[in-house]
Amino acid sequence: MLDLQVDRLAFNTTEAGASAERSHNLLSRYGEPGIIMKYIKIHWIHNFKEEPEFIYSKIDKEGYEVKKVEIFKNGHYIIYSENNNSDRLAEGIYPSLEELTFEEESESMQAIEISEKEFNEVWSRYSNEQC
Repeated sequence: MLDLQVDRLAFNTTEAGASAERSHNLLSRYGEPGIIMKYIKIHWIHNFKEEPEFIYSKIDKEGYEVKKVEIFKNGHYIIYSENNNSDRLAEGIYPSLEELTFEEESESMQAIEISEKEFNEVWSRYSNEQC
């Protein structure tokens, strides 16, 4: 009986440590505790025909991308969610706005946080799924 309790304690301590580490990563990445969702808009200025100009992403409370809309210069678009093209969502914790934003001679990328309402409007326009 004692061994079982020790094993449970070790498991709970390990899990609590992992949870604290995830919370710390989110806090250092987003700077605020208690955030439920983040919504990101990226404007990518470039000359690549096969790459999107705008990317809208919904980031869950743990920092993972769960929905995305890519809009191309020619008007085409692609949506990504758990139900559609899920293998194309970002792997791992989503980068910070600072990590995404850059400017070079031939291209630039500006990432900003947007409201849930703005993301939902874009999602509804391009998707048959509800947010």
